[in-house]
Amino acid sequence: MRALRRCRRAHLFPGSGRQISFGSWHSAASVPAAPPALALAGAAGLAALLAQQRLRPAAAEELDDEDDDDDIYTAQRAWTGCHPVEPVGGNRVFVWGQRASYPSSEATGDRPPDGSLRMPTEVLWFREHAEQHKLSWRQLSFGPSFGAARADSGEVFVWGSCLKRDNKGNGRQYVSPRPLLFKDGTEDTRFRDVQCSESS
Repeated sequence: MRALRRCRRAHLFPGSGRQISFGSWHSAASVPAAPPALALAGAAGLAALLAQQRLRPAAAEELDDEDDDDDIYTAQRAWTGCHPVEPVGGNRVFVWGQRASYPSSEATGDRPPDGSLRMPTEVLWFREHAEQHKLSWRQLSFGPSFGAARADSGEVFVWGSCLKRDNKGNGRQYVSPRPLLFKDGTEDTRFRDVQCSESS
């Protein structure tokens, strides 16, 4: 709650969120390419994934289909003529909060800030990776000095930082976002969820 009271303001743009989770160290928002759907300012621990499960009108042939008895949305379609569309994620990620869990990447110029971020700052690595591999980000989660992001492809990317062990006092060493892989070289693993806490 102390972190929440340090928030100065919040800006909400047209759009709606699919997932909001609270932490204690870092914040993030994933938004579609255009227009921006959400940007929040503050030092509170918060992660928000912007994806809306929208409804679209069902076509007449869909409502009259004889094979839709097994469709879990049959009852809903009979009443409203609509059914859910698969939620879409975003390819742009904005972060704010403690710098220890900042997703740093020298390749894209995402350098760690000197202090805590009070305003949402875009991490270009997420946008460039999404555009290059034709994917979108579905889920974000943070710990005190690490984070994870899940893509719609089922891949999970992790990053983080730790104190330097060079006997020179202050300073952190950052690990840029990289895919989470198994030791046995399994390549077809698809993650359906990712969660971080203050310790894991």
